[in-house]
Amino acid sequence: MEELFAGFHEYVKSHEARLEQRLQANRDYQSQMKKQMENIRQEILQQVSK
Repeated sequence: MEELFAGFHEYVKSHEARLEQRLQANRDYQSQMKKQMENIRQEILQQVSK
């Protein structure tokens, strides 16, 4: 029983770690895209105001 529990716990923890890595990658991508969109918005506003 202990071996079964340990194996299950190891599986869950490794899956959780992969999910956390994917979530962090997604958050990084979102942050990068927000910065790029803000830069584009600023460029457009500068062009319009000329």
